[in-house]
Amino acid sequence: ILNTKINCTLTHIGEDFHQGEIQKKVIEMGLTDKVKFVGLIANDKLPEYYHDADILLHTSLYESQAVVVNEAMASGLLVCGTRVGLLADLTDTCCLTVNPGDAEGLAEIVLRLISDTSMISKIRKNAYEWSTAHDLKWTVQQHRAVYELTSDKRGINNLK
Repeated sequence: ILNTKINCTLTHIGEDFHQGEIQKKVIEMGLTDKVKFVGLIANDKLPEYYHDADILLHTSLYESQAVVVNEAMASGLLVCGTRVGLLADLTDTCCLTVNPGDAEGLAEIVLRLISDTSMISKIRKNAYEWSTAHDLKWTVQQHRAVYELTSDKRGINNLK
């Protein structure tokens, strides 16, 4: 959809969970020059991909924290995707989302967004501030608080 409206490319990073079906679809659609499959890469190589990208499209059907989303936002990368997990929590302030499976809607928000530089700046700023405030230390503290509350309710802390 995006390719019919703007000159763009898609870089897919990660495992192939569909045994080559996506690559076959790309060939059938005549998009081999527009889609690059990188496969798994080391975490220390991700920043160069974030730097080279304009938008992270994260289109999970379900998700929880989605570390890649937080990393992208901390890198200043604009994030759009499906309204699940972390993206559902941060939609409209730090990212833009659609319901899972709504490819047309995702293309529409990307096209609308790329022509609105003030919105891009606002979302990127909000996302960066959120990601730097909610770092690993913050996450560990939140998990620890949940574990302590749960173990207190079960009397585990009194078993010592």
